[in-house]
Amino acid sequence: MFNLLMSGNDEAFRGEPWTLERNRVFEYTSDANAARFRDLTPETLEELYRLPSLIAYERQCNQAARLGKIDRIRIRQAEIRIEYSIIPGLPEIPSEQLFGLEWELDIQGFEQNRTHWAIKDVDLRAELIASNIIQEAQFQGLPAQFQALFMENQPGPELHVQPSVFRIPDAAQEPSIVSVMIPFDAAFNPVFEAIQNAGQQIGLRVLNANQVWEETEIIQDIFSLIYRSKFVICDFSQRNPNVFYEAGIAHTLGRPVIPVVQNAAHIPFDLQHHRHVIYLNNAEGRDRLIEEILPRMRSLAAG
Repeated sequence: MFNLLMSGNDEAFRGEPWTLERNRVFEYTSDANAARFRDLTPETLEELYRLPSLIAYERQCNQAARLGKIDRIRIRQAEIRIEYSIIPGLPEIPSEQLFGLEWELDIQGFEQNRTHWAIKDVDLRAELIASNIIQEAQFQGLPAQFQALFMENQPGPELHVQPSVFRIPDAAQEPSIVSVMIPFDAAFNPVFEAIQNAGQQIGLRVLNANQVWEETEIIQDIFSLIYRSKFVICDFSQRNPNVFYEAGIAHTLGRPVIPVVQNAAHIPFDLQHHRHVIYLNNAEGRDRLIEEILPRMRSLAAG
């Protein structure tokens, strides 16, 4: 998770406190996070101070972004004032690189042309490393107080998974395999084929449960496929309970999930704060779906 501070004034972030209209706070933020932080209580302010901040300018400013932290927030009736620090030792991010990561950083549409403060439910460190904008060694070289900002999404103690319903496969994770969890319905065959073709463009093997028959129980084949996958694409259309279950398996195993859906209302409540792609199941809609998810697939494949 990170703070996104976006200004249309190309002299906004020169070290002086940044003042923002109160009604622009938490724009382009998931409903869950907006509700969680909206009141800016002392407790939630402390949480926000512990997050890294991406300090950026609107597209027309053509100014590089920096990584920083929020030091203090002062609140007036119609405005807030944010005091911040730039993290030393990390490079600037040119605007063309930043806006090339719209999907990865959850920067949406007109957002890059709107002065606002958003909270993004994204692992900023992981995305910047995967995109080769900042190297792992540069994060490791930071003073401890700045390293701590990026530790929220870092791996904790190893989780020993001992399922009683499934058997852990002998095969390890395969970097070239992507699994697609999708309703067992012929209407979704063109959707799978479109995703499969997109994966082949970037050297990935895209599989679903119909293509795997190694076990006597289909659920064991599904578990093994998810276990071996680099990441998983889940289509939540029709509120399919099998897909919900399979997404839970993927999350438990630590496999990144790309959610897609034909109707946003079909996304489970617990996942609504994650970015998802809405598509139409026709030729144009499937082309648009691939256009949306292909950058994310490339990023996860490279990570």
